[in-house]
Amino acid sequence: MARVTARAYGPVVRNSLQKAVLADFLLARNRFRTNNNAVFLCDSSGFNPLSIKLRHINEIQTLPLIHRDPFDRMLIAQAKVEDMTLVTSDRYIPQYPIKTLW
Repeated sequence: MARVTARAYGPVVRNSLQKAVLADFLLARNRFRTNNNAVFLCDSSGFNPLSIKLRHINEIQTLPLIHRDPFDRMLIAQAKVEDMTLVTSDRYIPQYPIKTLW
């Protein structure tokens, strides 16, 4: 069963969460002064961090330039390589050949 990340943004299936999404969550936490932290978020939600692997980086090179943000392109590549669903409200990401949810 898919779960939603803290920002509802990132590859989320098989209880995986990209580490960069966790870093983004921590930045938002500091900005909005919440008390949650990445370890608590993962532990309480049952997520396992998803590392960036060479095959993800290689996949970025094959993606068309629909979306130019490098962070989003990494999320797209990971979702494609790992056959995951990308949870996002971004209007460009569904134009890629990956599963999306929002």
